[in-house]
Amino acid sequence: MSEFENYIAPDEGAGGREQSEEAKERFAEQMREAAKKLAASKKDEKKAKRRDKHLAKLLEHFIRHMHGTDEERLLNTLVLCLKNQMPTEMLVALLTIMYPTLKEVLFSSEENAVMQVYAEEKLRVMSIPYDPGQVSYGPSEFNEHELPEEVKVGINSWIQNLLAAVRIHPDWLLARVLRGGEPDAALVQLTTILLEKFLQVHKVTGEFERIRQFALFILSGVLTKAGQEVEKSDGKL
Repeated sequence: MSEFENYIAPDEGAGGREQSEEAKERFAEQMREAAKKLAASKKDEKKAKRRDKHLAKLLEHFIRHMHGTDEERLLNTLVLCLKNQMPTEMLVALLTIMYPTLKEVLFSSEENAVMQVYAEEKLRVMSIPYDPGQVSYGPSEFNEHELPEEVKVGINSWIQNLLAAVRIHPDWLLARVLRGGEPDAALVQLTTILLEKFLQVHKVTGEFERIRQFALFILSGVLTKAGQEVEKSDGKL
């Protein structure tokens, strides 16, 4: 007999009443735990929206600060992502591949730290592009299976930043990023542009469409992890 059958079964003597009371208490405990989780989820979502708003302001400052540079394609795509209401946590994480000091914001738990980065000097430092120093290898054609070691390390670090961003509120993030089950087109474009720029810094060139496929592969893998986090969370109810 299932737990729900135990709960709704009519009493059959003292034993039946005890069994029903026991099932009732278990069910009540489950409902209390579910209510706690729902309350925590609402609280977390409120906090996420507040942080999202702060990060959106940061990105607006970033765009204004970078305006007039040779980054117009990147900035225009970033603006489009903001218009499409992409999660700002995800956008900041994507930018870290070329602007690694933005990790300071991404991994900060202090809202004040997010607010304070608007200072001109701080933002100027955060807007300095990634510099690999002296590249020890020559120009090469893009091949995702044969990337230079330094490039692999950089991409792996980038993926870790993306995973850190999606794990904060995976269900909320997925609801905003996916369009008909696929990643938002502007988000894919931004990911591709940043990956292409990173590869070019390392003297690795290739067709934009091929790099786009690799970018989509990375982004889809990260979002799959987010879906697994949601399933894991739902399983705790």
